[in-house]
Amino acid sequence: LAALAAAAGVAIDNARLYDEARRRQAWLEATNELTRSLLSGSKVDAALGAFARRVGAMTSADLTVVALPDSEREDLVVVAADGIGEQQIRWVALDIDDSLLGSVFKSGQLERIEDAAADPRSKSGIAPDTPLGPAILVPLGDAGHVRGVLAVARAAGAVAFDDKVLQLVSDLAVQAAVVLELADRRRDSELLSLYADRDRIGRDLHDLAIQRLFATSMS
Repeated sequence: LAALAAAAGVAIDNARLYDEARRRQAWLEATNELTRSLLSGSKVDAALGAFARRVGAMTSADLTVVALPDSEREDLVVVAADGIGEQQIRWVALDIDDSLLGSVFKSGQLERIEDAAADPRSKSGIAPDTPLGPAILVPLGDAGHVRGVLAVARAAGAVAFDDKVLQLVSDLAVQAAVVLELADRRRDSELLSLYADRDRIGRDLHDLAIQRLFATSMS
């Protein structure tokens, strides 16, 4: 019996290690795909849409949402959604001061909710017309420098997310925030380079015009 118990213990440990390895591999694939997409110049909504699909599959979520602030930082715009109600919520603008996602964006703190439908902030929250139950909402970035919100939710009455999923979503959000920052810096660098080229071309044209005017006057 002792030998059987020991063997069973080893089998359980191996299964747990295998499950953790699979989670880690899925995490790497999701973050690597997002990095490649954004740094290669893909549109943000397309890259985050693929990211949301991977996150939803990894967490067994019924709805995954990524929301980013608009230029005035007054609303959060759902740029990516995957799952139930995705068509209704994609590109919806949510008031930062009066929504569940906005609350997480402002506080910079993650929230785990057992019943999203019962939360009063959900009236203009993740998916107002979709009955949702357990949810995890994580800011993309640290407090004071939040770039958006990643949210996963399950249908009303579904099993709650466990601590492993909470940690997984948190890790994914951290990496996504870093990639978004890198993508922004790359775009800024490309714009600066473009402006520098325009200035150089302008100076060259100006010099050429002066030279031609001088040559004309001499002739």
